[in-house]
Amino acid sequence: MVAALSDGTIQLRDISTGRLLRKIDQRASSVAISPDRLKLGVAAPTGLVFFSFESGLQLQTIEVNSPAQTVVYADDGRQLISTHADGTTKSWNAQTNELLTTRVAYTSGDWVTITPEGFFDASENGAVLGLTKPTTTDRVQTLRKSLALAPGENRIEVFAFNAQGYMASIPAQVTVNSTRPVPTKSPRLFVLAAGINEYQAKSFTKLNFAKADAAAIGTALKQAGGRLYESVEVTTLFDHEVTAAKLDSAFDMLAEKIAPDDVFMLFLAGHGSTIDGRFYYLPHDYVYGPAEVATKAIS
Repeated sequence: MVAALSDGTIQLRDISTGRLLRKIDQRASSVAISPDRLKLGVAAPTGLVFFSFESGLQLQTIEVNSPAQTVVYADDGRQLISTHADGTTKSWNAQTNELLTTRVAYTSGDWVTITPEGFFDASENGAVLGLTKPTTTDRVQTLRKSLALAPGENRIEVFAFNAQGYMASIPAQVTVNSTRPVPTKSPRLFVLAAGINEYQAKSFTKLNFAKADAAAIGTALKQAGGRLYESVEVTTLFDHEVTAAKLDSAFDMLAEKIAPDDVFMLFLAGHGSTIDGRFYYLPHDYVYGPAEVATKAIS
């Protein structure tokens, strides 16, 4: 049995006899034992602290800008979930202690979940409208981003994350009322479909169906979407057209057209690679090698 006490210690006791097995000097609000009984995960005022279950030695400290309130390991032992005083919930890789996601919940019931890489998911009214990286290392910077507003009340929140993506600031919030009328038409569907059969690097096996799949998904959505959407616009990129730069250009072009009520779908077919547990889509001009991942692979 393990317990966090008000005197600033964590105590491990024999559950059958109550005998004290070990005492750790660490102030905590919550403690969890990993399912493999190798680690203790501790919710501490400074963030998360990990100890060896066997020896009680400290293994790692992860500083988070908001005090951790609770920690719990998933039953399968793959994730650790922590809640924090700022209202965020974070999930961590239980083996490496690497941050996986940060979830922000609002009093309205809406939510946003963001990964350190910038991927996100959200409830209907909690969508992330943009992630902007600073262009300099100056401590004070001004960043500008244009946002399309939905009809009525729009609540806009801005967070600042640290370089590793696991520390978020307290959000700055503003409410803007838009007089834009409620749309009377169905939304439009925009599709970007890319497929690569043949890569620039001849070391890659030529694929047979990537281009066909990308073309087929575009055709199928255009045919089926006519009953659901006002219009369906499909943009396709094949083989040498599928580079990071050309994908960025396609995104920029579509961003000028897509309204808040529209729907966007991305389809990518081609080779991929997993490095350190992270999946990367390989564009046409990718040359195989770990050094190329950061500059040309897409994650």
